[in-house]
Amino acid sequence: MKKCSWIFFLILCFSWFWTNNLLATSLSWEPGQNGGVPTGYKLRVGTTSRSYSMTLDVGNVTEYDINDLYNNLSLSNGVVYYISVFAYNEDGNSSLADDEITYGRNIAMGRILTDNENDGIVKIIDIDSEGNIVKIKDIPHNSNWHPLSVSLNTNGTGSLLWDNFQGTISIWFLDSNLNMSSYKTFNYTTGVWNARCHTLNSDGTGSLLWDNFQGTISIWFLDSNSELSFYQQYNYTVDTWFLQSYTSSVKGGMFFWDNISQTPQADSWFWVDDNFQGDSDQMSKYHTTHWTNYWSPLSASIQGVYDTDQEIASWLSLDNPKRVVIHYMYKGITTGKNWDITCDQEVIWFDTR
Repeated sequence: MKKCSWIFFLILCFSWFWTNNLLATSLSWEPGQNGGVPTGYKLRVGTTSRSYSMTLDVGNVTEYDINDLYNNLSLSNGVVYYISVFAYNEDGNSSLADDEITYGRNIAMGRILTDNENDGIVKIIDIDSEGNIVKIKDIPHNSNWHPLSVSLNTNGTGSLLWDNFQGTISIWFLDSNLNMSSYKTFNYTTGVWNARCHTLNSDGTGSLLWDNFQGTISIWFLDSNSELSFYQQYNYTVDTWFLQSYTSSVKGGMFFWDNISQTPQADSWFWVDDNFQGDSDQMSKYHTTHWTNYWSPLSASIQGVYDTDQEIASWLSLDNPKRVVIHYMYKGITTGKNWDITCDQEVIWFDTR
């Protein structure tokens, strides 16, 4: 059967506020200019990326309610689903969408790390695709240890990175209930290297980001036993670029840079590097601009296991109370799906499954 060349962007439309979990959620899509006008659309759903076991013909519409999708396909809560949209014409020819979203009810799809140094409690907050709070974990800590980053793995596990700023960092590995299952410590030379963040991959490997704030960053690639297997260094221009975060998947990694030399609206860059090669030509591969000059980049993450084309960038407001806007992106382009979160504590990090 001949394949048509329609191009789609699948968008999940909603916004979420900390004080309001009642949402109207829907899937929407807009066909590209190629391939003519479709006569109908099918949503295909599966529990594995790019492998769809269920199909629903929704007719000639470009928006569909999530509740109807769950009801008509008898989808279950607590399951991560991969959703893509197909178009067809009167001849029955169909075309696959370029992108794919993940969605889950009553299961952690996003993870927020907050800290309030006044009460010495770190909060890890897991939310589902509809913004509902799934879990909250309060972790007391003393003034000797400081949280740096949190990660959410594709299987619901994750990690929490601590630093005592005296030469020791500790990675807590979290189970799906946000309890520490094990930990790993590393020693470093104070005043030379500074730990920034840790990311955990679905195969048990991980990456640890270091920055000397003098023009060099180093990525430690950790094996499934959390031992250093190899590292790679990259140079950057001090007073021009600042590395906000780094994240990785099985396929590759992504850097989130902030061009601090441009004010008040500095540019931020995504760099997806499948081979972990520091080719400077790729520094401008994906590019985004500050939403407004009242926001600063917080963190970025990759959706899915093997596909680095889908990213999330989170932005932190400079006002109080703190607000975080999470933009969902496809190849560096905002899709229109976003979360808007307010919080009474200092937001440190955001990650997604």
